[in-house]
Amino acid sequence: MSDAKQEFSPAVCPIFTYETNARKSPMSSKSIGSLAMQRNRYTRAAGFCFVLALSPGYGVAQGIASDASAAAPVDKAQLVRLASDPKLLDSNAILEELRLGAATTSVIVTLTPTTAANALATQSQRAATMPAGAEKPGAPVFYDLSNESIRTQLRSTVESKVTQVITQLASPGLRVRQQFSYQFGFAADVTAAVLQQILASPEVVQVTKNRTQKMYSKQGIPLMRADIPPGTYPPGTYKGRGVSIAITDSGVDTAHPMLGNGGSPIFNAKVIGGYNTADKNADPRPQGNSHGTACAGIAAGDLTTSGDYIGGVAPEAKLYALKITPTNSDSAADADTIAAWEWVITNKNNDPKNPILIINHSFGGGEYASTCDALSNVTTAALRVVSAGITIFAASGNEGLCGSMGDPACISFVNSVGAVYDANIGPQVGWCVSANACSKYPYPGCSKTANFAADDPTTAADKVTAYSNSASFMTLFAPSNNAYTTTIVGTGGDPTKNYDMTFGGTSAASPYAAGAAAILQSAFKAKTGVFLTPAEVRNYLINNGDIITDTKIAVSKPRVNLAKAVSALPGDLLLPNRGGWRTLLGN
Repeated sequence: MSDAKQEFSPAVCPIFTYETNARKSPMSSKSIGSLAMQRNRYTRAAGFCFVLALSPGYGVAQGIASDASAAAPVDKAQLVRLASDPKLLDSNAILEELRLGAATTSVIVTLTPTTAANALATQSQRAATMPAGAEKPGAPVFYDLSNESIRTQLRSTVESKVTQVITQLASPGLRVRQQFSYQFGFAADVTAAVLQQILASPEVVQVTKNRTQKMYSKQGIPLMRADIPPGTYPPGTYKGRGVSIAITDSGVDTAHPMLGNGGSPIFNAKVIGGYNTADKNADPRPQGNSHGTACAGIAAGDLTTSGDYIGGVAPEAKLYALKITPTNSDSAADADTIAAWEWVITNKNNDPKNPILIINHSFGGGEYASTCDALSNVTTAALRVVSAGITIFAASGNEGLCGSMGDPACISFVNSVGAVYDANIGPQVGWCVSANACSKYPYPGCSKTANFAADDPTTAADKVTAYSNSASFMTLFAPSNNAYTTTIVGTGGDPTKNYDMTFGGTSAASPYAAGAAAILQSAFKAKTGVFLTPAEVRNYLINNGDIITDTKIAVSKPRVNLAKAVSALPGDLLLPNRGGWRTLLGN
């Protein structure tokens, strides 16, 4: 992979069709009813890219002037010329807003790599380990980002090249939204005239749609056997100490008593860092949307007994908050997700005693019947993360699909997590699902999901929820539904107003698995002096899980059993003294 021509040949960059909402959102059962699936087809290809968001209302980055109102009306002839350009992939999706009269539209632009980057790719082929799938035709270029020298050099050459191209393209009608650090690209708002200029640049390989993701929302510690009863093991057992989890979501309320109890002015001993990639500032606290705070509480909230909340799966792990949603939105652009994942790579070792080894991402969108690695930009970002030694968990989605999942869960470098009930909680009816759900009935109350719903007339521990997407290429199941977890201080439903008693969906399942991974990493490091690779984390969770069958589709996958996974580690590794984890950990 040492020359750019090979890197972007048709054989190496397959095109993939994508269907999604205008934005991707968190995978929460509380928001299942709002997961509208507009079927816009987007194509993606592997490579280095930048994102140009061609929609009004975003600030100018890099000091480049822009005034979308100054754009001249787009004529039909210009749209025809743009649509016929071979660099413009899925032109219908990209040009739709312009046809409807908008001044701008949202896209991702892929640039040619530098000679220096090609040399780093060649050097990386000598790495001791390479993520599974990185060698496949069509996979993004592999860089060994566990090597600090390669990581630093790649970031330098990417940022230099992208800045150079942005400067070349500067004009009134270009608004930069995001500039990437580990793939050649940036995000911005552009007019049709600027789009034509971009396509004419010899530095540009392709232009694709800048898609968006939505939340997947709806505690389950006992089911995973993460709750070994107090007194079972002596003091000094593993609770996630020495590991950090990054929550890429709607922000984390650092004022919550179980999430650090306030900061100076933002961060504290629990949430030790973060960034707001959507609003481009250093404050990743939520602005009204508690989804990320709930996920953080499940993964690594401090130990306590407050109502039914007993703490997170890995209560001694540290947290990083990466806010990917603008203001109080429930959706996030791909570009802001990529920027957050790249921030994690760059800042992995900010606290060397608590490196970031895990990302939880309870967002997604679309419906994919097979792995979606051809989604070049997010796939490239995922490979970069895994190459840096960081494991990603993502919610499989809440559309009730049988044989399909949303992205980024469908990417092979990501661990996809479906949802099971952690106990008999009584009948659960009226889950709003996709028109493509395998078990559904017409229901007018689900107008945002094509008026279909699905029911669970009975519930039980390890029963797969009606809304959980399942597929043969999914990684794991974990508990969900009626999770009692942290929320923005003062806004909860419990007497103290600090806890959400009904959080769930695959949005909850994913941070349960992420917390389990933090326990594994902490235990392995304490015993051996080194951390597990992302592939090893996946293998321990898969090989030691309890096999669960989703009867909607007869797909069987492991549900996280943390007790078995930790017991399988070398030596006498002990689990944390917890009072509510029996399900995750196995009986």
